[in-house]
Amino acid sequence: MVESETIRVAGTHFYDTIKAFPVLKKTYAAQERGVFDLYVQLGRLGLGITALLKVLHNGLLSRYLSWSLLGMVVLLFLALFLL
Repeated sequence: MVESETIRVAGTHFYDTIKAFPVLKKTYAAQERGVFDLYVQLGRLGLGITALLKVLHNGLLSRYLSWSLLGMVVLLFLALFLL
């Protein structure tokens, strides 16, 4: 009788052979970099937005007050024209 471990084929070896196809090689390489991963892409977008906000909100009181005033104007605009 043959043991089941000697005839078992791991699924990862199957995907290694598919990765070797020339047509899919670039696609798998891009996937390993996270190009198709929505979580990775949204994380990069979030980091970019955070970096921009760090530049815009640098802690100066005059800038803080300007952002507060701009926020109030936007809320007033939304309340008057969209409600």
